[in-house]
Amino acid sequence: MTHHPYVYLFVCFTFLLTLADATSILFLPLYLSSVLKMEPIHIGVLSGIVPLAATLGGFLAGSLSDVLGRKPVLVLSMFAYSVFMVGFALSKEPVLLFLFVFLKGFFSGFFTPVTKALMADVTPPDNRLKVFSLRYLVVNIAYALGPLIGLMADIEGTTASFYVGASTSFILGFGLLVLIKQDTRHPASRDQSDKSSIASACRAISRDVPLLLFMIGGILSTIVMVNGLFHLCSI
Repeated sequence: MTHHPYVYLFVCFTFLLTLADATSILFLPLYLSSVLKMEPIHIGVLSGIVPLAATLGGFLAGSLSDVLGRKPVLVLSMFAYSVFMVGFALSKEPVLLFLFVFLKGFFSGFFTPVTKALMADVTPPDNRLKVFSLRYLVVNIAYALGPLIGLMADIEGTTASFYVGASTSFILGFGLLVLIKQDTRHPASRDQSDKSSIASACRAISRDVPLLLFMIGGILSTIVMVNGLFHLCSI
């Protein structure tokens, strides 16, 4: 079964951006400990702030896409990711590192919900499960390959890995911007009643017990991961 070209486009973008992220951000604790000689507590905070910032960015992405449109928000997130990744690579002060890591995580949180929404717009409901399964598959493959590529290229624990992520995001963002200008089709209509907000999301979560338990489990697993990184860097 063939899907809309946007599906293949955003699956490809997701794979490349995740691959670039896996070769850079996963080596963040190693870079902070071996190059910047940061204390383990600071490494734990910097490593843990990324998923929190991405969560906040994901909420804002929905509201911004309702106002500005999904494609412009997506391009904005990719360019912003590139800029703040470069800023992080150039920074040495803990405050600036914290700021750039937070902003990088915040804008990276735009990418997933917006691309999912764009893929859903062009996919019939009966086929969305297959499309999203394909997306999750490439994400897992990218996270499996990214660290191996970083090790083989000998860029782990160096600023080179962050420049790789920044350049990949910038190139793909520029390519998407060109495609948007060439695409004369009107964006999918947006129902004003579907606008998301943090308050409405909290109300929905409070009424869905399985989802609430799933989120609590995700938070606990992230805490365990960050705690593991903390102890690893303190060895």
